[in-house]
Amino acid sequence: LLIYICMAVQYMNSFSCIQRQIEQPISIPSTHEESSGESQDLPEGQYHVEKLLAQRRKGSTSEYLVQWRGYSMESCSWECASNIGSRLKWEFHHPQPPDRTIMESVGCFLAAIDRTLRAPCYKDTVLRITFSHDVFRHLFKQKTELSLQDFDSTYFPSGWDQCYRQFGFTNPTWRGRCIVFPLKVKCTLRWSGRNSFVKQQDGTFTPKPVVLEELLRVY
Repeated sequence: LLIYICMAVQYMNSFSCIQRQIEQPISIPSTHEESSGESQDLPEGQYHVEKLLAQRRKGSTSEYLVQWRGYSMESCSWECASNIGSRLKWEFHHPQPPDRTIMESVGCFLAAIDRTLRAPCYKDTVLRITFSHDVFRHLFKQKTELSLQDFDSTYFPSGWDQCYRQFGFTNPTWRGRCIVFPLKVKCTLRWSGRNSFVKQQDGTFTPKPVVLEELLRVY
């Protein structure tokens, strides 16, 4: 199975900010005005962080995808981990999502598994499931393979990985399917297509894919 799980990241309550090292200042299109004036209170070249959305390795360097407070998703950018405060990174790797977010994500996950097991022509397939990355890191840490024991019984009921059907009435028989463990997982992002652009200060437009969903790939 290849499962895609969508992510939601914890809101930062503090006024933590990081130094953005960019060659040119970002120009926000007129349709995406700042939602607050907080960023105007910072020294030049510094911006408030709304969320850390994802992490990646680029060569020997670790980077985080940053959503800037008061700016649209078109302005998200990858920033070097050395420019990001330790508290922001700790909260990214140790999220505490609310119970409602956990239950919504788990519900989507269980529904997708059930549909797959009940499908007439069951085979190894790719599942795209809305699932918070905060929830994934909260429940499964940084694991890349998940066994049945990794699924907390608080949220995953007994038998969630199985599906049985009854055939016949006089002498009924049961036939079933089940998930084969372990599940291999990898966090990914789903981006917008090539038709997304950002307006520059000189009035020109440059391609700028936008994060649409934060996903988890499960094999």
